[in-house]
Amino acid sequence: MKFHRFIGLLACVTACCAQTVPQLLQTISGTTQFRESTLSPDGRWLAWTVALRNRDNTASRDSEIWLLDLAKPGATPKKLDEAKPHSEHSVAFSPDSQQIAFLADVEKKGQPELYTEALPTSAPRRLTNLTGFLNAPRWSPDGKTIAFLFTENAPREAGPLVAATKDSGPVEEHIYEQRLALVDLPSGQTKQITPADTYVYEYDWAPSSDRLAYTASKGNGDNNWWIAQLFTIAVASGEIKPVHKPALQIANPRFSPDGRQIAFIGGIMSDEGSTGGDIYAVPATGGTAQDLTPGRKSSPSWLQWMRSGKILFTETVDGSTALATLNPADKVSETLWQGDETLTAGENVVSVSDDGKTLATVRNSWTMAPEVWAGATGEWTQRTHNNDSLKPLWGRSEKLHWTSDNAPVEGWLLYPENYSPSKKYPMVVSVRGGPASAKRPAWPAGHFDMSVLSSQGYFVLFP
Repeated sequence: MKFHRFIGLLACVTACCAQTVPQLLQTISGTTQFRESTLSPDGRWLAWTVALRNRDNTASRDSEIWLLDLAKPGATPKKLDEAKPHSEHSVAFSPDSQQIAFLADVEKKGQPELYTEALPTSAPRRLTNLTGFLNAPRWSPDGKTIAFLFTENAPREAGPLVAATKDSGPVEEHIYEQRLALVDLPSGQTKQITPADTYVYEYDWAPSSDRLAYTASKGNGDNNWWIAQLFTIAVASGEIKPVHKPALQIANPRFSPDGRQIAFIGGIMSDEGSTGGDIYAVPATGGTAQDLTPGRKSSPSWLQWMRSGKILFTETVDGSTALATLNPADKVSETLWQGDETLTAGENVVSVSDDGKTLATVRNSWTMAPEVWAGATGEWTQRTHNNDSLKPLWGRSEKLHWTSDNAPVEGWLLYPENYSPSKKYPMVVSVRGGPASAKRPAWPAGHFDMSVLSSQGYFVLFP
């Protein structure tokens, strides 16, 4: 119903606008979608996933992985697997940068399995033979184990934002818990290590490889992300220790380089994935969490510890995206880059090499279609050119600031395409997100993106 209303809204103004609805939808559906970009720890290899195409030219749920050797100037990207395409995604490099792990649905059964492959490329090795959904593989720092999230026997992907399975037959509730699982690389043995009644959302390895930190809640994972707590679990014994029970939502747990602290982002978040708030750190053994960004005029959205002991993080600042570093000891931060655009990299926002000198991400804005970029912070080089021919079909943007009930408010205003001051135009106000999220300039990725209405003679306001 929403789709038909949206198309009807576009169709009613098509006659007065330069771009027809078919042209607009063709531009959006013709945009190559990059779902992740990942750097190897040594900064040599850059991998990304590209969405395949359906018969109607729209982006498919299936994807393929491409590799680029950054150590060879002028090198061309190569597909990870030159055989018949299948759904490959969730790239993770080994700590020594000699192997790549990924998920792939080779048998077309609708559920992925875990594979590894030696670099530059070789025959892939299948590590799992499971029934259910796998997600977010991550190597242990010692390179001996790969952890991943696993929902056994689930009829669909996990997550509170994934459409529920339709009822059929006798109606009953069956809870499928997403658990932490480990694959021992020498033996190939797989085991689930978190409790069967607990749903795990995010996790991270300790530098010592002997334990993991994770966020989780008991019961239905679709309903209980908002009350998730922070725990650690020992690999050998399975001993679980509560670390932190937040008053609000929690996301992005990350161990410090010395293993003594766990940093995370805490705040009022509307949904899983709409991450924002303040950066906190808590002792890995449990205790009081310390706010490392009190009073900050921004909303941090992702973080990662650096070898130096500083925290690299992204944040939303005045409707823009910024990269910054934070020294937990004195809470002093430094902005490295800021732009009116959106950065994405799959599970992360940016991927960074161990030495912190090279970063990779997918950059896009209202005027720049998504492409993979990599290089020094703020000096990235464009590494893909799939969308070079695409031009925006919508109008220019303007950042606005105003006051409401003595509170500062900001927003983005998209002008109609071919705007003329002598004409009157209707306006659409898009109210979206939550306290922790904000509208950032981004290339429309779907037919429901309100930005495209500016190509059809509307002002579009994103407060």
